[in-house]
Amino acid sequence: MTALVSLLCYAEAGRNRYASILSESIDKISSYYVEPVEARKLFEGGMNGMLTDLDPYSGYIRPEDFSEFQVDIQQEFGGIGVEVGLENERLTVLSPVPGTPAYEAGLRSGDTILAIDGQDTEGFSLEDAVGLMRGPRGSTVLVKVRHKGIEEPKEYPIVRERIRIESVRGERRSEDSQWIFQIEDDSRIGYIRLTGFGEHTTEDFKRSLNEMQGEIEGLIIDLRGNAGGLLTSAVEICDMFIDGGEVIVSTRGRDPTEERVVVAEEPPLVDPDLPVVVLVDPLSASASEILAACLQDYGRATIVGERSWGKGTVQNVIEIEGGRSAIRLTTQTYWRPSGKNIHRHVDATDEDEWGVKPLAENEVKLTSEEREKVYRFRRLRETSGRVDGEEMTEEQIELEDYVDPQLQRAIDTLKKEMPPRITDRPMGVEIDKFARR
Repeated sequence: MTALVSLLCYAEAGRNRYASILSESIDKISSYYVEPVEARKLFEGGMNGMLTDLDPYSGYIRPEDFSEFQVDIQQEFGGIGVEVGLENERLTVLSPVPGTPAYEAGLRSGDTILAIDGQDTEGFSLEDAVGLMRGPRGSTVLVKVRHKGIEEPKEYPIVRERIRIESVRGERRSEDSQWIFQIEDDSRIGYIRLTGFGEHTTEDFKRSLNEMQGEIEGLIIDLRGNAGGLLTSAVEICDMFIDGGEVIVSTRGRDPTEERVVVAEEPPLVDPDLPVVVLVDPLSASASEILAACLQDYGRATIVGERSWGKGTVQNVIEIEGGRSAIRLTTQTYWRPSGKNIHRHVDATDEDEWGVKPLAENEVKLTSEEREKVYRFRRLRETSGRVDGEEMTEEQIELEDYVDPQLQRAIDTLKKEMPPRITDRPMGVEIDKFARR
């Protein structure tokens, strides 16, 4: 019995030896460093050092960042429901979300936010502004704005409510800020942009498909700039396009022989005959690559754009400090349905196997300047539509006739697979591209 206790104590000491050394080091640095330094700062530096040294995707999530991390995943927070940006160094409403307190109060695209709860917003960062506008549901925030074209400012007391973050977006917004999920110049083509994968992404994606039911003959899924999110959301969207029982993705942990295979559970929601194009770029990563790779491997979609980022690892979020902070730790790698590698290792070359890559005829490379212009064009399309008679901004004039080269290639690719446009379709004939659910 004594021997057993001794062995257990030795094992415990072995596990905690480095923790004790780390604790001792924090104490000594706090005591002897040339300037006062908080132990908390040293602890966070140590945590980051340990985790980021493992790989680029592991890390420590501080308490002040953990709540924002949860918002991104849960897609919900207490706020007023307005997208803001900096224009001419002033905080500006890009678009109020329909049905939210900001929209109902009368805030509109182009309004300048002058003050929040009495604090002048001049010099504010976006993080400063968002921090002030968010708060407990049912609480009130006072927002002072100058409406576009009206010199006299106006104050709005707005009661915060539960706000849903939109990860599913259309090709443009209407004048009343509603999403339009069809290409303006050809309504036969549906367009869905996914900015991330959160808890509500699947249901919102399905809802957007239903809005276009019977109206489209081709679909574009835009994953450009989408850095990923919840693996489960990407899997559920894949399930809408492939047959039940087919492999969506496989994951491998520390023991490579223990492979977990994720398969489609339902018949496809989307008609297999509907042509699909997926847009990717160098910022499409992780869950985006799972979706794009799955549809590419089954020949269910054509990939257009540029080679994706190449992130084939899965991170688990492990709460510590009683849920105040967390560790983001790489625990698995993931693999395409074809079994091919998707992860870009540090020594990978362009000739190696990684990421999701379009065929040569569907590759449209952009310079950094072109990418910035596409971003500005997309942001402009995603703000509320211009009201008749309203004066155009300099940016609207500049980008009025702009053509997104990657999106145009996606449209041209789809049209090759779609039936010719028929202007006078016989009465009673309807093309229903969404069958089974």
